[in-house]
Amino acid sequence: MTDGPSRSNADALLKRGKLEAALEAYEAVIELEPGNGIAHQNAAVALADLRKYAEALEMAAKAAALDPSLVIPHSTMAFVCDALGDVSRSRREAAIALERAPDSPEALYCSGLLSLRDGDARRAVSYLERAVRLKPSFYLAQYDLAAAYQATHDARALARQVLVLLRHRPSVRNLFRLAYVLGRAYRFVALVLIMVAASLSPVTGTKGILFLTAAVMGMHILGAAFIGILAERRSLQQALQSILMAFATGVLGGASHFLARTFLQ
Repeated sequence: MTDGPSRSNADALLKRGKLEAALEAYEAVIELEPGNGIAHQNAAVALADLRKYAEALEMAAKAAALDPSLVIPHSTMAFVCDALGDVSRSRREAAIALERAPDSPEALYCSGLLSLRDGDARRAVSYLERAVRLKPSFYLAQYDLAAAYQATHDARALARQVLVLLRHRPSVRNLFRLAYVLGRAYRFVALVLIMVAASLSPVTGTKGILFLTAAVMGMHILGAAFIGILAERRSLQQALQSILMAFATGVLGGASHFLARTFLQ
């Protein structure tokens, strides 16, 4: 079995996200080399990403049969079966991948993401942290590790992880994501600073309440807009809940500020 130019070209196309072209290239390699397990494996990945699930399952099964040492075919079958709703088979395939290669970043990522989907965020963190230690450039694992930290409500770990994402892929979205999670991680410090600023300002009474309410709401609305809608693609209902919570926080903080200044005068 050779690693000829055709498969190298297919690998490059797959890496660039040109799925249809990559699939055609892998199919050409498979036609010339029917026993090429890696070509079957990567063709299965392309098919899965194209959501051609039945064909992806068949291709991944062929890859696993041709080369039992391969791990990615089992991870691919795990993801595809999960997408099709066959949870039992999905978890079996993930377990096979991890059993055959306990130190494979791909196998660890598969088990981590599926654990996250099962609602076991702490287990997901364990798998995903190992995956990124073994392969720091594995962006999907880095991204889903941030989601796992968010699910465990570990705001400071989430802030550190979003900074990692920003270093890997500098973008406006990741920048706003970082600003938001830093604000959540240190929200009490931010609130105290806002209250101090309000106390030092000449604005008092009802205007003081409005000032503090607006400041706190401003931070949360930015977070809801950029994180809730653009970055994480949460529902509008969740974004509105975040804004309402911000409003309540701002009103309570403003009222506390007003009462404190009233009794201290």
